[in-house]
Amino acid sequence: KIAQSQARELTEQIRNGKRLQKIRVSNIDLNDERAIPPLLDVVSSQSKVLLHLDLSWSNLSTRSLVLITEELKVNPFGLKNLDLSYN
Repeated sequence: KIAQSQARELTEQIRNGKRLQKIRVSNIDLNDERAIPPLLDVVSSQSKVLLHLDLSWSNLSTRSLVLITEELKVNPFGLKNLDLSYN
């Protein structure tokens, strides 16, 4: 699990222009739809440079998958690897 202080620090770095090419959010229960909007904010802010997104073992609901898919369709040529295994 990511600590709240780590999440705040990551969010602050992203706001200050930090660019992420790889995001791994595996083994975290994302079945709660309240967890999806912050994730989508990060993915959206990184869409031009994000190459790898790992959401494996995250217990994603159908609705969550739809929301993630809609966000990823905004930049269909950026992401090279999407791992949704074991959901």
